[in-house]
Amino acid sequence: MNQRLHAFIYEDKYSGLILAVGLLLLLTIWYASFGIFSMHTTVGFDSRLQLVGQVLLLILLPSYLAAALIFAQRRSLQLAQQIQSVAVFNFAHYIELVPRRTLLIGCLVGGFFSLLNLPGDPGSIIRSNSSVVYVIAVGQILLWVFVGFLLAIRFHVARTFYKAGKRVKLDIFEPSGLKPFGQEGLTDALLVVGALTITVVQSIDAQFRLGNYMNAFLVTLPATTVLMVMPMYSLHRRIVDCKNEELRQINASILAAPKDLAGNHVDQLESLLQR
Repeated sequence: MNQRLHAFIYEDKYSGLILAVGLLLLLTIWYASFGIFSMHTTVGFDSRLQLVGQVLLLILLPSYLAAALIFAQRRSLQLAQQIQSVAVFNFAHYIELVPRRTLLIGCLVGGFFSLLNLPGDPGSIIRSNSSVVYVIAVGQILLWVFVGFLLAIRFHVARTFYKAGKRVKLDIFEPSGLKPFGQEGLTDALLVVGALTITVVQSIDAQFRLGNYMNAFLVTLPATTVLMVMPMYSLHRRIVDCKNEELRQINASILAAPKDLAGNHVDQLESLLQR
């Protein structure tokens, strides 16, 4: 990764805020240049407020997601560094190395879902001869491609934690050093909750349209579930297996212990039961 880009994402204190504000201004100017905020025609929309709500979503959501992605990546790197003391390899380094193939797949999937959120089918959009419809369609495509790009990065991070969970040093009697595996999933949950909160601007005209939210939920609910569970799943399975093995050994020792009540035998049984 380019050093300047790395510093911007992981080191610069205000990079997330700068990126969010910059995108907010740029997108506002872009949509305003088409006169969307002042026009009275609503081709392809039920009302002017519905149009404004769509435009606000296309301005606010990318700005939020860009800043949230930087925050999430920094948080993941911090959590990975906390685990490094019990890791047997430098897995924190892999968080920054997102394969290009993963990014490409994410963008393609995002582009596919964008087709489900266009203001009409592609044919009707082309025939509309409306700059408003065109710019909204382009905005939806770019938004969903970016969502796919973001989720691809976060899936890569979750998968990195999943792999690390298979190899970290494990002590079932002192698991406090493994808390970051559970905290990692919460980072993505908060990111998604914030995004879903912003989607409410689509109902600025006080009309609930299921189609505005259905596709978002079809993506975010499964994605959030995977991103919350994957980082800690392999570690959880190892802990469960280790506890079961420990209980098996204790039970075997209890069954093998002498049955008489001699003092040293009682002490041995008590020690096993305390474990």
